[in-house]
Amino acid sequence: MWPLADHSTDDPGFFRAARRAPDLLRHAPYVASLPTTSLSPISYSPAELALLNGTPLPSATASLLAAWKAQYDALTAAAAVGPAQGFSLDLFNRAMGLIASRSFPSRLLDSRKHDDPLADAEPDVVEGQEGLDHPILIPGYDLLNHRPLTPVSWISTPASSATGAEGRVSLVHHFPLGPNQQIFNNYGSKPSSSLLLSYGFALPLDKQPEGMETLPLLLGGIPPAKQALCDRVGVPWSKAWDLCLIDGVVEPPTGLRKLLRVVVADPDEEAEIADDAGRLAGRISGDNELSALDALSELLQGKLAVLERVATAEPPAGVRPDVVQVAEVYRTNQITLLTEAAAWTGREMTGVARELGLDLDADNGAFDEEG
Repeated sequence: MWPLADHSTDDPGFFRAARRAPDLLRHAPYVASLPTTSLSPISYSPAELALLNGTPLPSATASLLAAWKAQYDALTAAAAVGPAQGFSLDLFNRAMGLIASRSFPSRLLDSRKHDDPLADAEPDVVEGQEGLDHPILIPGYDLLNHRPLTPVSWISTPASSATGAEGRVSLVHHFPLGPNQQIFNNYGSKPSSSLLLSYGFALPLDKQPEGMETLPLLLGGIPPAKQALCDRVGVPWSKAWDLCLIDGVVEPPTGLRKLLRVVVADPDEEAEIADDAGRLAGRISGDNELSALDALSELLQGKLAVLERVATAEPPAGVRPDVVQVAEVYRTNQITLLTEAAAWTGREMTGVARELGLDLDADNGAFDEEG
């Protein structure tokens, strides 16, 4: 354990002390190499976090910081150390942010996996807190810069008692490297929400593998009777549904469409659904389908309006220019996702309406009977 009592809680004094006094701890040179600033939302001021309004990141950031606060409270209670000794919550959050942005998943050490592409390797901050996978630091590998679309693989080699060989984890490049060429890692296929929360940056869609972006959709205000019907027919009503854009294509999840069909169902349709849950796999009726798609359209347009309002507003005074820039990239990706999803919904509504002999009034979104 390193001494903490002589360091201020108002700044990352411990990290500065490690640079000034290498004898403070054996791995002081490693600490000295760590960045002192972050563009991850966990470091944002309230004004900076407001630049992400309309996206899932403000709530995800709050949840993550709450989880870290719980860990900090448990640790300080168990170790009888806290702010008075220089171990502040701010210092703990800085350390957790550094671990999250530089860690690898512990499954890399599973010797049963001899070839694990990095696209399924690097964890998100949130993913590192759950399940059997835990974030681990591998000295040296976390010093590598990352470059999108760099083809690499991870190979875990188990130790051998027969030969005395030690176990190891290898990063393998799938292209030749010449003298003095930099070795790059990559982040795999991750949406900007994961990249921004974990690493503090966002990539435009054309720079991402598969042009991937995601946005969770959660329906609120579902009446108790509808909730009960959803429970009866096995349709989750309280979960967030991931809307996913890949290579410019987006289609709302089947589960979300089933839920919307239940939510807009009239009493007769509710009885049909209760008798045969399989009806939800397709149209209950033309009117039900149009109503469900219209509800989805309103949900998408509402989120899109919030994002566009934030995008056109002047950034508040005092926010970091780098934060303004990264927030703009991320919002643009989210706006593209919602725009494509709204366009898909509009096409579906038009198709259903035409089958029913209705024509879409482009001015007010209403359907009229064809003459």
